[in-house]
Amino acid sequence: MVGSHADIDLGAEFTAQYGNNGPQSLWANSNMSPRFPDAARIWSADWRSHSGQRLDGAMAIDPSALGMLLRATGPARLPDGTELSADNAADTTATAPRRPGDTAPGPAPGRPAPHGRRAGAVR
Repeated sequence: MVGSHADIDLGAEFTAQYGNNGPQSLWANSNMSPRFPDAARIWSADWRSHSGQRLDGAMAIDPSALGMLLRATGPARLPDGTELSADNAADTTATAPRRPGDTAPGPAPGRPAPHGRRAGAVR
């Protein structure tokens, strides 16, 4: 979600530990804390900032589990038209973002692209 910002205060300890890394403004850094609830609150706030929609919660799923889910539900179409299926989920979400030239915008040139555009298709 390029250009969005999670307007959320996770407290002084979180800010002291992770604030310099931009977890509320850089999607790739949004899960720096080992506390999943912190990342989930950032993702939910970021989505609200981006879309105006309030989420009930957030979840994370590893590429293999996403493949199994897509095998049961059928493929999903990404915003760019790419089909995300059980057969390509692991490669698309774990490998493709690290291919040369697939970088995230912002202050960290060369950083792998965030998975947000892929995750957004599986709502």
